[in-house]
Amino acid sequence: MFAFNDITCTHLHSIMQVNEVMTAPIITIACDEPLSRAVNIMANKKIGAIVILDYDSSPWSIITESDIIRILSKHSNDENIDWLWKRPIHSFRLKALHYINSGGSISDAIQRMAAYRIRRLPVIDDEELMGMVTEREILDKMASKSLRR
Repeated sequence: MFAFNDITCTHLHSIMQVNEVMTAPIITIACDEPLSRAVNIMANKKIGAIVILDYDSSPWSIITESDIIRILSKHSNDENIDWLWKRPIHSFRLKALHYINSGGSISDAIQRMAAYRIRRLPVIDDEELMGMVTEREILDKMASKSLRR
């Protein structure tokens, strides 16, 4: 169990930038792909989210494991859900895409995640998807920097 004092945490996440923590490149999927494709990619790559690209290949939304569970639970009493797997991703009600720039501070990323109640934040510069920052990556980075002090 890691224990951070307030001064160390505040100092670390105010000076660290998102590009020091983000994962890149990240997996994306076109908005007209079926739900089954997103599920297969997530399972095969062992990832919890995929950024969805719109028709001009710009980041449009994100689909997470939680979104897929929510979608499936709405149809859990249906006898046959084959049709559901074939529906394009854009046809589902997904959250708006919240993001941060690669030069943003970890503090800003943490505040956005808390405000929007999300665990992953795509990193976008000039409409180009640069990577993804997650709660886990932030915690791991803060822990490693704190332990070195």
